[in-house]
Amino acid sequence: MIMRKIYEMLRGFLLLLLFWGIGELCSRLIEGYLPGSVLGMALIFVSLQYKLIPLHWVRETATQLTTYMALFFIPAGVGILQHLDLLQQAWLPIVLASSVSTVLVILVVGKTYEYLENRKRI
Repeated sequence: MIMRKIYEMLRGFLLLLLFWGIGELCSRLIEGYLPGSVLGMALIFVSLQYKLIPLHWVRETATQLTTYMALFFIPAGVGILQHLDLLQQAWLPIVLASSVSTVLVILVVGKTYEYLENRKRI
């Protein structure tokens, strides 16, 4: 029982790493226009949507990783603290860019949700 769970977690982790690696490779091919991690997430999303890989192969691993997601923000926080002088110099453009991008993301997600809900009803 425990060996099966370890196998499933390892398989899920290796699949996530594989898609991340493919995303990084694609990112390098397009000269870094999009981050490899984003491309990898898009690729795994498409693979799951078209059932190229079964959801149960990655579900447990993804659930465990999101449980500890706060740990992934520690390096970013340390990086911010190391560059406080730059943040103090450019705080207005950073706040504006963050605000505008947040509003745009909310609008796009909302419109996508509406579209998918309307499509589901048809």
